[in-house]
This record gives sequence, structure tokens and C-alpha cells, in this order.
Amino acid sequence: MKPVDVLIHFRHRPDAGTRHVIDTTLRNLPGVIAPWFAPHKEYLVVVYYNPSLVDSKGVLNCVRRLGFDASLVAI
Repeated sequence: MKPVDVLIHFRHRPDAGTRHVIDTTLRNLPGVIAPWFAPHKEYLVVVYYNPSLVDSKGVLNCVRRLGFDASLVAI
């Protein structure tokens, strides 16, 4: 398995409690290895995942199902 990452942008900056919910939810998604919120740019989260178990759209949809306006960032 070669992990890959995806960068997700939130339209509105989530507060600390909300970031915790997002982090926990993503960690429970099969294939996700680790989400990481950028310090001082909490509207961005990098998610490391196993592409044989989940794809970038699946990671994004997990966040959107929580009710957040988020999008993938092309890098």
C-alpha cells in the first residue's frame, strides 16, 4: 500500500470542537490513516489515506455528510 493525501478546504473555519468531530469521523472512515489540520489555517485539512480502500471523493463526502461546505484543493 502506498498512501496518498488530499487537501480539503472548508468554506468556514471550523472551531476546535468541530475540528475534533471532523478528525474523529475521518479516522473512523476505512482507509483513512491520518487527518491533519494546518496550524493557523484551520480551514484546511490534509488527509492521508489508502487509495485501495477509499478515494478522495469518499473522503470529501464523509466531511460533507457532517454538513460542512468543503471542497477538494488541486495541488
